[in-house]
Amino acid sequence: MKRLLLTGVMLAVTGCGHTPSHLGVRLDEVGMSRSRIGPAPADVASRPFLPNSSTRVIQADVLGDEKPELLVEAPGGSGVEIRDQSGALIKMVTTPEYLTDFGAVPEAGAKKQRLVLYTYPNKQKGGTFRVLDGAFEQVATWDELPPPGRFGVWEWGGQPALFYLQGDALVVRSSSGARLQELRVPEGHMFRDVFVRTLADGRTAIVLSGSGYTPYHMVCVYEGTRLILQDVEDEHAFGLQSTDGGSGLGSGFKSGFVVTTRNSRWQYALR
Repeated sequence: MKRLLLTGVMLAVTGCGHTPSHLGVRLDEVGMSRSRIGPAPADVASRPFLPNSSTRVIQADVLGDEKPELLVEAPGGSGVEIRDQSGALIKMVTTPEYLTDFGAVPEAGAKKQRLVLYTYPNKQKGGTFRVLDGAFEQVATWDELPPPGRFGVWEWGGQPALFYLQGDALVVRSSSGARLQELRVPEGHMFRDVFVRTLADGRTAIVLSGSGYTPYHMVCVYEGTRLILQDVEDEHAFGLQSTDGGSGLGSGFKSGFVVTTRNSRWQYALR
């Protein structure tokens, strides 16, 4: 019965499978060039998990000791285990609701990171974000309705931020919960995972990937808050990496980035 309940919780947050209205480039104001530059690493889909398991793991320095810890999801969505690099348990951080996602956000002006826990459902049937310091004391919390799926971490306006989808919008919040921005994402509601990078020319690239039931990904580029590129393609995405300026991209290109999907690595070059 518990397994069925948890499955229902996850489906409520991530939704069932979706099919985009059409694939390919939907908007291009930057003269984009897209090319396959090689296969994806063989282990790209298994990297977010402990070896030979479906248990998610992330490396982050949440203790502030200048060496990363392992953040491991606890059984049954009950919280996060903080382990050292050998796998020994340092701290168990429990959550009052089902742990849907977790990660770490840099602490402004410091090298260490703060633990972020996202749980669902709360009393309002929404999701709850909690940010904890190095002593695992809560320093910020906020609720979101409708509940997002998962979140990504990067910078917005020079400060660390969380990025997550709500319908066809991408919400950007600081680690204190302040709402920094909302970006338009047509058909964004079909996707769950979020990857963000700042490009060499100051633009922002965002890659969205579907759940296990939605084998597609979306690429968006923004100039400020204005959407200037949107491309929807087959396969889940597992990573986003920006490149240095136009180096190696060809004549006339100002910036670029690489998207890693299940089977391929795709280079995007922007004018």
